[in-house]
Amino acid sequence: KLERFAEAKPIVNDCMALADGINIPSLRVASRQIYAEVLMIEKKYSSAIQMLDSLSGYIDHELGLKDQMEIAEMRAEAYRLSGDIESALTDYMTFKTLNDSLIGADSREKINELEVQYETERKEQQIAFLDLKNKASQDLIAQKDRTILIGGIGLVLITVLALSSK
Repeated sequence: KLERFAEAKPIVNDCMALADGINIPSLRVASRQIYAEVLMIEKKYSSAIQMLDSLSGYIDHELGLKDQMEIAEMRAEAYRLSGDIESALTDYMTFKTLNDSLIGADSREKINELEVQYETERKEQQIAFLDLKNKASQDLIAQKDRTILIGGIGLVLITVLALSSK
């Protein structure tokens, strides 16, 4: 980003050596992608393509869709800039396919999140409705209990008055 490519290349080389030494595929891929970017900026398109081609062993096994998509896009751009339009188109089509897959996966994930949110809200509404219904039933039972109590007291009073008037 600072356009200090001469200083960046040895650091990226050290990163690639470190990634190879500790066998972390994601670091290996990332460092080679950065190196390929530097090569493309230096207009060394065939070297950039070779660097990106060296990642093909990781594409199916250790890379996610986003990484695969970025590599295909970089390859398409390198081929385009080098004048190989046919190869650029092939890699661009790969990029588009992967991008569509990634968008589809994101869309499915968003739909799943919305379904979970909808179901949660629906369950909360059902619980609130049942709580309200339960409270109404308890109020009705309390009202009936009061009515029975008042009726019982009234019956006792009538009985007492009837017995006392004799």
